[in-house]
Amino acid sequence: QKSAQLGVSTSTLPKPPIPLLLSILSELRDQKYTDKVTKFTEPAMLKFEKPVSVADHPDYMQYVQTPMDLQTVERKVKNGQYATPEDFEYDMNLMFQNCIKYYSKNNASAEHFVEAGRFGQKTFRRIF
Repeated sequence: QKSAQLGVSTSTLPKPPIPLLLSILSELRDQKYTDKVTKFTEPAMLKFEKPVSVADHPDYMQYVQTPMDLQTVERKVKNGQYATPEDFEYDMNLMFQNCIKYYSKNNASAEHFVEAGRFGQKTFRRIF
């Protein structure tokens, strides 16, 4: 952890306010994404809402070691599991990186998912 390297104890830092983190999730869920090719517009976070189905994507765990999704992040927020804003940021970035990593596996037909992951990452950085 960066804070440990700086000699700062994370136990002395205040936990991020739950309402703030929930408002960030809400704002993300309100975003729309328009595919560059199909021009189809959809909720930008739709693909990130629930855990990836291993039944639908049997090779997913070969590419992704730590799955993450918005429902899991929201549950962790509500349970007060994020000790620092960086912990929340880590999970959010992990979720988008997992998408980009999995769908970048030489599958041109999945470019929509890769772009959605990049859009999500960029939007999160702007909001957070």
